[in-house]
Amino acid sequence: MSFSSGTGLGPYVLLGPLGAGGMGEVYRAKDTRLDRNVAIKVLPSHLSCNPDLRARFEREARAVSSLNHPHICTLHDVGHQDGIDYIVMELVEGETLLDRLKKGPLPLDQTLRYGIQIADALDKAHRHGVIHRDLKPGNVMLAKAGSKLMDFGLAKRGLAGDGGGGVSALPTQEKPLTEAGSLLGTYQYMSPEQLEGKDADARADIWALGCVLYEMATRKRAFEGKSQASLISAIMTSEPQPIAQLQPMTPPALDRLVKVCLAKDPDDRLQTAHDVMQELKWIAEASAPPPAPSMPRRHRWLTWALGAALAVAVVSLAVALKGRGPVSGARVVSFEVRAPEGTELQPDLAVSPDARNLAFTAKSEDGLDRLYLRSLDSSESEPIVGTEGALQPFWSPDGRSLGFFAQGKLKRVEIGGGAPQTICNLPELRGATWSRDGVIVFGTGGAYGLRRVAATGGTPEPLTTPDAPRGETSHRWPFFLPDGRRLLYLTLGGANGWISVGSLDGQRPERLLEAFSAPLYAASGHVLFVRDGALRAQAFDVATTRLIGEPATVAKPIRVDWNVWGRTPVATGGEVLAFRSSPVATFQLTWLDRQGRELTSVGPAGDYGDFALSPDEGRLVTYERLQDAAHLALVDLATGAHQRLTFKPELVIAPSWSPDGRSIAYASNRHGMVDILLVPASGGGTEETLVHGGATNWCGGFSPDGRLLLYESSDPKTQYDLWVVPLSGDRRPQPFLRSDASETHAWFSPNGRWVAYTSDTSGRAEVYVRAFPSSEGPWQISTAGGDQAQWRRDGGELFYVSPDRQMMAVQVNGEGASFKASSPRALFRARIQAPGILAIRNDYVVRADGQRFLINKLVEDPAKGTITIVVNWASKLPR
Repeated sequence: MSFSSGTGLGPYVLLGPLGAGGMGEVYRAKDTRLDRNVAIKVLPSHLSCNPDLRARFEREARAVSSLNHPHICTLHDVGHQDGIDYIVMELVEGETLLDRLKKGPLPLDQTLRYGIQIADALDKAHRHGVIHRDLKPGNVMLAKAGSKLMDFGLAKRGLAGDGGGGVSALPTQEKPLTEAGSLLGTYQYMSPEQLEGKDADARADIWALGCVLYEMATRKRAFEGKSQASLISAIMTSEPQPIAQLQPMTPPALDRLVKVCLAKDPDDRLQTAHDVMQELKWIAEASAPPPAPSMPRRHRWLTWALGAALAVAVVSLAVALKGRGPVSGARVVSFEVRAPEGTELQPDLAVSPDARNLAFTAKSEDGLDRLYLRSLDSSESEPIVGTEGALQPFWSPDGRSLGFFAQGKLKRVEIGGGAPQTICNLPELRGATWSRDGVIVFGTGGAYGLRRVAATGGTPEPLTTPDAPRGETSHRWPFFLPDGRRLLYLTLGGANGWISVGSLDGQRPERLLEAFSAPLYAASGHVLFVRDGALRAQAFDVATTRLIGEPATVAKPIRVDWNVWGRTPVATGGEVLAFRSSPVATFQLTWLDRQGRELTSVGPAGDYGDFALSPDEGRLVTYERLQDAAHLALVDLATGAHQRLTFKPELVIAPSWSPDGRSIAYASNRHGMVDILLVPASGGGTEETLVHGGATNWCGGFSPDGRLLLYESSDPKTQYDLWVVPLSGDRRPQPFLRSDASETHAWFSPNGRWVAYTSDTSGRAEVYVRAFPSSEGPWQISTAGGDQAQWRRDGGELFYVSPDRQMMAVQVNGEGASFKASSPRALFRARIQAPGILAIRNDYVVRADGQRFLINKLVEDPAKGTITIVVNWASKLPR
């Protein structure tokens, strides 16, 4: 039954629905006598039509109405009007525990606080002879004043031996009733004796409380099954997974308490809710931060994580925090951080110097990266407002601010609130570090050294210069050492890399060890780096800048992101280590039609990247990624056979096929800088250099007549710009489009009169078209973000990928003096990596007729991994 607003029930006027449950519908109402808002539950027909059940309900409801407790929802009244039975309850503003758990498990302090309140409420009810018999998260409200236990109006009157049935023999269910007399119940929280049809006393509520505590701590139900039969079997015969396996920071005492509450035999459980409340209070007291002044307040959260009450653990951490390194044998604790709901983890993460907070990036469904903040004594990750498009976070020394890169700018934001502030402009970031004296040192893409800028903002100044005679081409991924003057950084030299030690004082840098990853220095006295797919740590004497002993393996597999050469998904702060050990992305080349239906796959699954279709549509050129390198490969689309095209040690990217199908241009770092090379598609013949490095250069497309090649090149002042290089004559590159924004991923139209490209001039990546060679325009093609534009062979349609990975199509006309474009329409959603202005240029190709798409289908997604947090990780390393 449903009632409209304004309906009267006795002295109550219904104002609107609040919800529905197995025992009726609930409405917000006005008590006209006392001028207060209340909640009214209208009872279902299976109660109202049975005089005996209705009479018993009224007797039991009156007994419950005598309960007066701050954590019990008060039952004010019962009524009957025109064949309608209803109960009147206190109106509690807030959310149910069930709704709260959809966001994740509760932090330990909240689990204990709410658990104590619920146990106290049950104890009050049991002492008055009332058993709830339907305790579950949906019947617990979370309000400002704490938890409120709901639906006592349907409880059982009397303790063990009562034998009564009536209303209380019908526990509620989660969905509205459809049949009078149905067997009802929320089975996940029903005790074994209830399922066996035995008398249920107060100890059935103890069982349900154990289930609720388990769910608050883990977000998982203690017992689950694919069917009613398998669920009942699990409750009767199995044990839930220990809480500590799901939430390693959980005190063992809580795990034990829940286990006792869930004993199959009621005699083996704690016998009263008062006993449960006392146990929870003891756990809460033991888990509270200790008042001892010898330990800095910012590290007290670690006491419960490492066995709170154990003095040995506290001493171990105190010693570690004083810089003496972890005590050998101290307890190592680890747990995982997952992506917030509706997001995908990205490689960037940073642990605050005081080891209290984790910052990381995650991509939302709108395709934008954002910064998220996770306090390490909490289970919640919160987005930082104003950080859309953010990459590569790094902490200030006091842990109060975060630096990051977004929209071609280096920015900072206070974690306590406030809008992000711009520090300086730069085309891209390759690592940054913040000194205690307010100096930020950062690297950029291309053949550049490190730069420095004041954290308050200003003009960047050069700090280092790559030593060309020694084969150095770039410096990046800096990390300050404890003195705030010297720093580690990655030196690139072609396909090689070294970790070097430099200084703000201009001292001659020295190479420390060979590696191709961003370096870190840990408070334990180790240098961290990745080699051969494993995170390694080697003892380091800061005073002499000398390595000690041999490197030890900390974790594997760890993958270096060579698309931004050397980025490593590892961070450290204090005694905490964070890393992402995620699977290597695996792709399957797959043909789709315009509706997104899969037609056929090509060759085996692998780790492929940016690719281009040959003019005759018979072959594909792509690069196949290795751990620290990649090579070009040709794929026969009829047979799926792969033929390797390049063999030298290098990183390759952005291949493009010449219109006659005889040559392939691509970007390579073989000679140190990023050059654009031209290689015969046959695999033999002479290789040519079209554009020599000095900056980051990526291939675009050839002009239809094969005389020009578009490419993008980075500049410290103008970010990424579009250039053209002739393939004959003096081959002198000429700029086509330069602005303060980044312009990337450019392709000539089939008639050669237009160029489609991606730009972030609006603050996000969008697809535009300009006239060639005049650069007149632009005409904006995408309307809500876009990248990876491609033309249909006749020039009558443009395709691109939206931020949420929709394949978009736009009808265009470029035959007249002005370019014309229709509104974009979505064709299908492609399972590819998310696009971005500094990401892969092409994750799909389109047939000449625009009817089929070959996509780089994502099979194994590294973004689905987790961040592993390890506390006191270095305690097992050799000193």
